[in-house]
Amino acid sequence: TTVANAWDTLTFNFANQASGTQAINYATAYNKLSLFPNFGVSGATAGTQTYFVGFVNHAAGGSGGGTTKAQISLPITWQDSAATDLTTTDFGGTASSIAADPVSPTRIALRILKTSAAQTWAGTTFGTSNGFAANIPFTSTANQMQVQVYAPAAGMIMRLKAEDKTDPTKSVETDATTTMANTWHTLTFNFANHASGTSAINYTTNYNKLNIFPNFGVAGATSGALTFYIGQVAFGTITGTNNLLQTGELLIHPNPNSGTFNLLAPGMEGKEVNVQILDISGKKVHEETIGALSANQPLSVNNLRDGLYLCRITSGNQVAMQKLVIRN
Repeated sequence: TTVANAWDTLTFNFANQASGTQAINYATAYNKLSLFPNFGVSGATAGTQTYFVGFVNHAAGGSGGGTTKAQISLPITWQDSAATDLTTTDFGGTASSIAADPVSPTRIALRILKTSAAQTWAGTTFGTSNGFAANIPFTSTANQMQVQVYAPAAGMIMRLKAEDKTDPTKSVETDATTTMANTWHTLTFNFANHASGTSAINYTTNYNKLNIFPNFGVAGATSGALTFYIGQVAFGTITGTNNLLQTGELLIHPNPNSGTFNLLAPGMEGKEVNVQILDISGKKVHEETIGALSANQPLSVNNLRDGLYLCRITSGNQVAMQKLVIRN
């Protein structure tokens, strides 16, 4: 450990076995894992000590490289940077980074600085050139996306562009206009109404990459440097209040599980909550309302296939989310 009373990430390189123990054998089926906190020191010597363990994952590379993270997918919440690769790609004179929510510093959002040198078309890609893990599920009856925005002024055009990551000429763009200054609000982008001079939506195209253009059409030299914050990005409609950034902690145990698990959400106990489970495309696959959330609320969702999901619970203006792994 390198810090006290703070989260840090430790890398364990099994190519370098502990002194006096066996070397790794790649023919062995290793399928059980044990952790020894403060190894080598007895409780009689150290006294009682408490540890918390967060994300545990197998690392990429043969010599203990960085932690493998899930590819970015909808919905995007910016909260789970330990498990999801939340890398963004800037172009035209923007600079983006994960930052504290300007309203509630305990929460996290994406900060986009449109610099004074920015082009009229400067923007940020949610992800890398690899795009999303799954296609945006546009259909003729489902064309809408919503984005939570904190902008420096009302009346600014925000453009959203969906494209095929293998062929950026296959794209669709649409606009929404900010209505509030320095306040979180939700913008709706209707891709059935494509921006003037751009291509109409094509339902046979694999749209799997998403770009946002803050204050589109205005150069940084004209506006000066401006800072925007982006909260949730969702296909369809963001459920609940206009500001569904993470406001509470959600624990799921066991996780992974076969569809039966318990929820623990401090701050929401005793309240009526809406529970939604979304697949990696952002499609809602389960929803239920719990009248009064218990301290260790049981939940059964036994019709889901193996895979990665997002569990989201809301109560009034509170929301908590956590990745859910199903393994039957």
